[in-house]
This record gives sequence, structure tokens and C-alpha cells, in this order.
Amino acid sequence: MDEALRTLLICSVNYEAVKALFKMKADELGFTTALQIPIHKEDAAKVAKEAVYGPKSVPALAIA
Repeated sequence: MDEALRTLLICSVNYEAVKALFKMKADELGFTTALQIPIHKEDAAKVAKEAVYGPKSVPALAIA
């Protein structure tokens, strides 16, 4: 089951850079690890974008 979920996740990923990360030994890469890699990549991209453009401002809630 774990291998089937991992394979499904890998096949659904469109980013070649992320696919390259999946070229790990099968016994080193379970579903949980396969899921964490794109999550960490997205987090890193968000941090890099905020470093360049500044943090996204969150509008304050209006008190009526």
C-alpha cells in the first residue's frame, strides 16, 4: 500500500526538480517522505519569495 501511494504521488508531480528528488532508493523513500519533499519545496519557495519581495501583508480585521 505504501509503495502504491508513493508511486501515485510521484506520477502526479509535474515539477522535474521535485521528480529528481524522488530518485532515491525505494527503501529510503516511503509515502510520508515522498509527501514531505514537495511540502518543504513549497515552504522554501515561499521563504525565498518573501525574502525578495517582503512578507505578504495580512489586512487587519475591521472592528465595526
